[in-house]
Amino acid sequence: MWLLYWDKLANPTQSNFVVGLPREYEFLETAGIFSNHFVDHFGGTGPDVFRETSLELFDRLEEHDISPWAVYGILDPEDKMDVKDGRILRVALMSALPIPNQDVPLDDILTFRDRRSAEREALMAHIDDVYQSVVNAPDRPLAEHTALKRLASGAKDQVDAIHESRIPFRLMDLASDFNLVAGVAAAAGSLAIGATWPVALGNSLVAGGSITIGKIAGIGQKKKNDTPFRYVGLYHDEVFKP
Repeated sequence: MWLLYWDKLANPTQSNFVVGLPREYEFLETAGIFSNHFVDHFGGTGPDVFRETSLELFDRLEEHDISPWAVYGILDPEDKMDVKDGRILRVALMSALPIPNQDVPLDDILTFRDRRSAEREALMAHIDDVYQSVVNAPDRPLAEHTALKRLASGAKDQVDAIHESRIPFRLMDLASDFNLVAGVAAAAGSLAIGATWPVALGNSLVAGGSITIGKIAGIGQKKKNDTPFRYVGLYHDEVFKP
């Protein structure tokens, strides 16, 4: 999940004890995604050390590079910290997005992330807008609950829409001078027997539709679905193939 959404991953280390990380982190470090940072700590219980070193590293990273860093996995639910501290809410919002459980090579995910950078940036901007709206809401618990529910629902709807789409083309660019009733009927008949779109278009013209050459461009374009969750649907469809 984190590799699909976050630009950088940082991990605090200290001299009290060493925690081993999976070998995949070596690849991510080589790729410039992951980095270890030593944080001096006087010691204590394991959970306290993790919590305090993580928050210290968060402050350090924010001081040198003001960006949407967040803290994950070390805050106790009983903590009375403000929701903005450590940006734990932003992590919760990301966690509301669906993630497949199939194993995919990390370099495939990085390649996809680079290829779909525009869609990814749109989703990240949407998450940041939601985060800001919740933080500034007068009834923050209710706003957080509503935001998490809408994010999960919106992402699921996008995935379902991509999976249910059978003909990823659109006719909406055709002008009103095209006889849609006759044309679409003829095109549907051609597609039913396996004809390509150029043949279907030709049959639709024979059936009585008329269209100018300049308006044909819309036929070959992929169906557009301008939603911030398009990135989620694309990685379900393109990266985590069944």
